[in-house]
Amino acid sequence: MATAITDAIGPDAHSPSAGENYLTCDRSIRSWVLTLDHKRVGVMFLVTVVVCLGLGALFALLIRTELTTPGPTIM
Repeated sequence: MATAITDAIGPDAHSPSAGENYLTCDRSIRSWVLTLDHKRVGVMFLVTVVVCLGLGALFALLIRTELTTPGPTIM
């Protein structure tokens, strides 16, 4: 049986500090826009999808409200 000698490394030796992660490492708008981090890109994609879905629902509601009466209602 072979034995290996290893140095004891604490559990937090390689982990980032508790307050720093991919969301809080740099809080400027520029760091979010110019990032290549796939996690941040995914968060930006999800936010964009939700905003576009909300705008589409709002515009659809405006069109349906406009079509309730024969004359111009909103537009």
